[in-house]
Amino acid sequence: MKPLNLIVFLLFNYLSGRVLAYDFSSLLTYQYGNSLSTYQYGTPLHNRFNVTVHCTVEVIEVLYAPDGFDEDNDPDLSQLRSESEILCATKASDETDGSGGMTYPLVLSDDNYDAEDKLGQLTSEVLSLHDQGLRLSLTITHANHIRSHDMDDDRIELTPESQTTIESSTRRKLEEFSFGEKFTEKSNRTMLVVLVTATDSNWTEAGVTSASLSQSYFGTANNTVKNMNKQYSDCSNKQLTFVASTTGDGVVNGVLDLAFDGNLNGTNHTQFSNDVIVATVTALGMTAGSDPGGVLSSTYDHVVFCYPAGTLKSGKSWFAYAHKPGSSSYYNGGGCENLGGQVHEIGHNLDLHHSSQDTAEYGDTTCQMGISSNSLKCFNGAKNWYTGWFENEQADISQELPFEGNLYTYVDLAKPHAGPMLLRLKADANLGGFLYLEYNRQKDHNAGTGELGDTVTIVHTDNLQGTSYLKGSVSLYKPGFEISGYVFYACSVNANEGASADYVTMSIFESGGLTECPQCRKNYIACHGSSSQSGVTFGACKARCEVNSSCKSFSYKYDDQSCNICEKQYPDSHVSDTVESEVLAVFIDMTQTSPCAQSYGCDFNPADPALPAKSSCPTGTIEPNFVPTVTENREACSNLGALEFLASFEDCRDACGTTSGCEAFSFDSSAFNVMCNMCNSTELYSELSGATWSDLDLTETYYDPDMVSYRKNAESCHSAGHRDFVVSYDDCKQLCSDQSGCLSFAWYSSLWYGRCHFCDQLVPTAELACDGGTCSEWGRII
Repeated sequence: MKPLNLIVFLLFNYLSGRVLAYDFSSLLTYQYGNSLSTYQYGTPLHNRFNVTVHCTVEVIEVLYAPDGFDEDNDPDLSQLRSESEILCATKASDETDGSGGMTYPLVLSDDNYDAEDKLGQLTSEVLSLHDQGLRLSLTITHANHIRSHDMDDDRIELTPESQTTIESSTRRKLEEFSFGEKFTEKSNRTMLVVLVTATDSNWTEAGVTSASLSQSYFGTANNTVKNMNKQYSDCSNKQLTFVASTTGDGVVNGVLDLAFDGNLNGTNHTQFSNDVIVATVTALGMTAGSDPGGVLSSTYDHVVFCYPAGTLKSGKSWFAYAHKPGSSSYYNGGGCENLGGQVHEIGHNLDLHHSSQDTAEYGDTTCQMGISSNSLKCFNGAKNWYTGWFENEQADISQELPFEGNLYTYVDLAKPHAGPMLLRLKADANLGGFLYLEYNRQKDHNAGTGELGDTVTIVHTDNLQGTSYLKGSVSLYKPGFEISGYVFYACSVNANEGASADYVTMSIFESGGLTECPQCRKNYIACHGSSSQSGVTFGACKARCEVNSSCKSFSYKYDDQSCNICEKQYPDSHVSDTVESEVLAVFIDMTQTSPCAQSYGCDFNPADPALPAKSSCPTGTIEPNFVPTVTENREACSNLGALEFLASFEDCRDACGTTSGCEAFSFDSSAFNVMCNMCNSTELYSELSGATWSDLDLTETYYDPDMVSYRKNAESCHSAGHRDFVVSYDDCKQLCSDQSGCLSFAWYSSLWYGRCHFCDQLVPTAELACDGGTCSEWGRII
């Protein structure tokens, strides 16, 4: 029976409101023989039967490695997978023969116990309790304590007579470590690193030495290069540092070389881990007494055990694990010198859980509690909030929306700054918990962030002692992120590496509840979900949004006269993050009725630089009562040019309206080439049957005509190819747009196989006689 299954069974009863005193005699049958004893370092270590054991539930997070794992080929440790395991940490008062303060798997004697599947269903609930910050203490009577490591793993067995009582379920605090020790807020934490060699394995091939370990953990030889202590010091605002202990025989610069008298290669960790603890205490010249584990935890704030490669955990290859919370961590092989692995496992000691994304347990690579690479990076907003390292630099803005202000990067904490470095927002009822925001500046001790560098990351958790989840990010190039009832976007960035801290100016609003005018934004671009076009005037761009029922905003870019029409209220991207003094574009939210919207971007609010005057801004007095003169069977002159095959009279009018100097036009729909003449005079030019002449309303706003022209029953060449079984004119048009060299097309609906011709000419090749019906549809794309 797995140790986890028993614990969940016990906790299930506790959750049901009962103090458990359970008789296992009805569930188990077990035959065991005489008492056994083994010898460990000259001290008899007895297997004890029918005893009472007091223990505290310990949770460990084990990183398992696949067969053949090579850290050099996977420096980001992306192949590792995590599993949670539950152990029982015994109290010294129960262990008079020198094994107190250690951890043991808790198992049932009969592996065929028929309730195992039912107990297994409660596993997630037990781990959920731990994630909620509960620490559980148990009393077990009539138990067998088996420490015959020559035969099997050390363990605590429950017999048919065993009774288990949950003594307490207390709130676990960040500063509470295993063995009852408290993490006071002292800045210097003492650490001992134990470099273990064995009879059958050593570190020669891996090249790990006590000196290299001391450098890797403490920067003993050179603290200017990356090491675990420096990384924590930098990431924690200098509030958490680790000191190489000098206490104990044989300790040099925080490292103890331990020659273990036994074989470790291919051996399960639970068979030798407690033996290594006793051997460590002995090598240090200390007296183990009845509590060897307590000797270490009372002497050092943290103890790291580095085992040579080849040991196993539950019969599998493993990389590292640590107690959460706790004071000890363990490594198998060269991972002991991997910076990411070091910071990650010590993070578990500090009660930090994993940082995930979607269903990926280690998916948040912006944080050391996600995938832990061997590069420089720190922690996400939820972790930084929990540790309290930036408690004077954080703000809960749940009741202060809308928020418009600067979010500074914690990486520049030492530099002058005038605002928060962490933001928190209460999530909606569907998500629960809180959202945490930080500016993930990719530099210095965060230069190796795994993703979303130089963006504002948004992380969610409903429990700071549990898993956090990366939800998204916002930056100049992708603002408008929306989640849990909020819309986030970045307005500007100051990342000039100056004397002051870098920051992002942010706007945060409740979805659908914008209460201020966010739309007069220089150098922002709207999405183009509704439409996008180049070569138009500012007024034409505005008009396109006004006549589009789904348009909520638009943007106009001056260099290429491009217009984006968008169905959102907030920007989609930014023109430039380096040119802030020059106005290259404007973004306008058309849902607002403030003066900002009425000015259509020609004036900014006083806090912004004045927008340079543009010829495209509407000027003069509008004459709303102008009525154009329309004359049939007359044509205009064509001194400003002529266009063929436009689809409608309105398209011809728009072509004139967007041609400089054009005052009149004519549209001849009777001609095969559907001619549109444009003229700089309102004088009638000549008579022409089938043509329609009109003068132009110069006070109106026009936009470029539809550049896909249309004619029924016209034929196209197929110099650029053809396609059969095309089901519609629109599909044929799209295929032409995608086809290299295609300028016009025709779809033959009368053919049963629906042929589509692609042509490299701009005009049809002939008209088709279809007896009043429709046998083809022609169009062109310019």
